[in-house]
Amino acid sequence: MRILGISLIAAVLSTVLIMCTVETKAQQRTNLPAGAEAKSAVILAYHRIDEDNYPATSLRLNDFIAHLKEIEHGGYTIIPMSKLIAALKNKSSLPHKSIVITFEGGYQSAYRKAMPLLIAEKIPFTIFYASRNSASDSDQYIGWKDLKSLSRFDFIEFGILPSVYARTSEFSMEENKRLLNNARITYRDHFGESPKYFSYPYGEYSNAYKDFIISQGFEAAFGLQSGVPYYNMDFFNIPRFTMTEGFGDIDRFRTITAALPVPAYDIEPEEHALQTTTPLFGFSVPNKNADILKKMQCFISGQGEANLTIIGKNRLEIRPRSPLDDERIRINCTANTGTLDAPKWHWFGMLYTINLQTLSNRVHSALGEEKQNN
Repeated sequence: MRILGISLIAAVLSTVLIMCTVETKAQQRTNLPAGAEAKSAVILAYHRIDEDNYPATSLRLNDFIAHLKEIEHGGYTIIPMSKLIAALKNKSSLPHKSIVITFEGGYQSAYRKAMPLLIAEKIPFTIFYASRNSASDSDQYIGWKDLKSLSRFDFIEFGILPSVYARTSEFSMEENKRLLNNARITYRDHFGESPKYFSYPYGEYSNAYKDFIISQGFEAAFGLQSGVPYYNMDFFNIPRFTMTEGFGDIDRFRTITAALPVPAYDIEPEEHALQTTTPLFGFSVPNKNADILKKMQCFISGQGEANLTIIGKNRLEIRPRSPLDDERIRINCTANTGTLDAPKWHWFGMLYTINLQTLSNRVHSALGEEKQNN
């Protein structure tokens, strides 16, 4: 295999020594007993590595190496995606401080610079790729020959994107179905089985698209909203923390990998492709977790901290400070149930999109009001 040859691995390992992070060693590096268990885990989503022209989706190699050093010394356990999904569906325990590593988009820079570090130590990870990109002979994406070589490692798993890595809102529903079916067929042709995992391109979807994905027999589907998976969640909108130049420093890594879930339900709006710039956001938690809401802060992208109201005992209503004016809306809600010195951050994120025509109508309406006022 060209990229993962002995010479490259030797060169990489001379840069940084990453000790094996099997579960028993991870337990030895923590003060917790060997049997320490958890009911949740954190999934990390890496895209490009060391591509300065793409800061929104790239992480510097030095930061990735710092993450691996933290994993070595911080008592973490890296587990395969399959183990996480099985444990959550069976409501069984996971090793303390469990992490799942994913690579989104199948980029060559991640293949050349990050994956060899993991492969050398047999650290499991999952790759989500778009089949047309892999067949394109582009120097940006992992080609089929190299994907097949990666599949020889039993600790590497694969999931799919549609055959074209583009926003689903750019296509009709029929075209989206065709792109997914092409991706599934190509996966079966190359790997001899049906794909288990699906990633929504850019983490975006409509409810109609999500329903279609559910009908296709996947075990789970993944978004790109922040948050912590746990056993009672929606298995077709599993959160992941995106690791990029702006959000991949070691302090943030330590914060998110220690994050705890928010057991949210009755999440509103239910539809993730919005037709309004003044949506009413909100969610509920079980009564036994209601105290989380008293410490909750929520932030809306482009607006900062949102207005919050607790309804009854266990319902949180989130209100933007003004009409939304971005096509892509992130909401992050966090609550520290620990102390300043020993924080316990609970984290829940949402990701929505707003129809471009809806945004255009809002702009025209605002301009009309301005003319009237003048």
